[in-house]
Amino acid sequence: KPKVIVENTEQVDSIVVENLDVIYASLGSRILAYFLDVLILILPLLVLENMIFGEEFTSSKDSLWRNLFNMVCWTLYYGLTESSDGQATIGKRICGLKVIDEKGEKLTFKKASLRYLAQILSVLPLGFGIWAIATDSKKQAWHDMLLGCYVIKNKSNGSATKLE
Repeated sequence: KPKVIVENTEQVDSIVVENLDVIYASLGSRILAYFLDVLILILPLLVLENMIFGEEFTSSKDSLWRNLFNMVCWTLYYGLTESSDGQATIGKRICGLKVIDEKGEKLTFKKASLRYLAQILSVLPLGFGIWAIATDSKKQAWHDMLLGCYVIKNKSNGSATKLE
């Protein structure tokens, strides 16, 4: 596993932020990765949901449980894949992206899961938190800023190094 060289750091509100030598992922590449994830997972999730709840998708009697089921599945998907050694969902891997923390290391399962759940904060106010990716120097959405995460282009050696 590649190790991160710690040389330059700066103290920001009691959190150590490393000066990482990375290429931050653009809004377009992140949106493409998201759509790939949806395309990959939608059919298996629909089949599984149909097996559990039945074929009547318009029924309101199971809507709460269907929504909870989907939220748990997507949270597990993001939590497991972004905290794995690949540090990325399948869509992000296809696009050559990965997610790191402020030290350039992989996320814990807890942090990756919270990152997914926190996306609601970026999406709900008319998507402004997602559009922040286009204007932020480190291409962070609001949920990334909140949890100290970065989506980066995966280098061939897979490591994030510090700037000197």
